[in-house]
Amino acid sequence: MTELKGFKTVSEPVKLVARTLCMFFNTKPIMVAGPDGKTKVADYWEPCKKNILTAALLKQLQNYPKDNIEEKLIEELTPILNSEDYSEAKLINASKAAHGISKWCRAIVGYHGAMKIVVPKKVELAGAKESSAAAQKVWDAAKERLAAV
Repeated sequence: MTELKGFKTVSEPVKLVARTLCMFFNTKPIMVAGPDGKTKVADYWEPCKKNILTAALLKQLQNYPKDNIEEKLIEELTPILNSEDYSEAKLINASKAAHGISKWCRAIVGYHGAMKIVVPKKVELAGAKESSAAAQKVWDAAKERLAAV
């Protein structure tokens, strides 16, 4: 985190990592003057630096509620994670810390995608186990009746 907080000028890949962190942790950007001086643009770097890039970040990443991610967040993150500036090569060159955080972001999105497949399968498995247990009871009862004959 010291590496990231120490940047005097922030490259675009690092800004994107800051943006994704802000999105994961529901931190709003601040509006700053755009390049033309007339429009306002969202700045995620300063809120990220101030509120997220703290000594507690590692613990926050470890304890992130990954099973409760809204689909809307994944939809908003996907174009960012697929952008050229979020590529492995650009992030490694920009910052090792940002690269590591980007891997976490991709892993969380990947986990969400995997759980969309696994959770229905778990529900199906539970139903199959219940059905199997009921069938086993019928089988055992029939076997007892046959043994009595």
